[in-house]
Amino acid sequence: MFSLAFVTGVSFLLALVLTRLARDGSLRLGLVDLPDNGRKTHRTAVPRTGGVAIVAAYVVTFGLLLYTPLSGGAIVRDGLPVFWKLLPATGAIFLTGLVDDLFHLKAWWKLAGQVAAGGWPMRAGCGLRISRATRISDG
Repeated sequence: MFSLAFVTGVSFLLALVLTRLARDGSLRLGLVDLPDNGRKTHRTAVPRTGGVAIVAAYVVTFGLLLYTPLSGGAIVRDGLPVFWKLLPATGAIFLTGLVDDLFHLKAWWKLAGQVAAGGWPMRAGCGLRISRATRISDG
């Protein structure tokens, strides 16, 4: 139970701080999405690199948990073999989003990156597979 509180608290605080830093850095560097009075309905410039802060908060939080004596740390340690197998897919999703934020990928390029990353876990032998969904009924 304390592991969950640890992960929640640390990730929240890190995301709070890092998101602000990412926002300020994006504004300073001009990495913003500008309104176009068409598809983009926001009224002011919106920073584009907030995902970097979220990923950083996630990685640091689970890295810290890994080195704690909490029961959640043992769960993370036990899951490391699968983590390493999934890291390329996770990295591909992150990089696809970041490259899109920075260079405005065409939709089909972004989709191609996401599909390739989505197929990786099945090819990496992680024990993950896509199966037919089972419908749950109320009675």
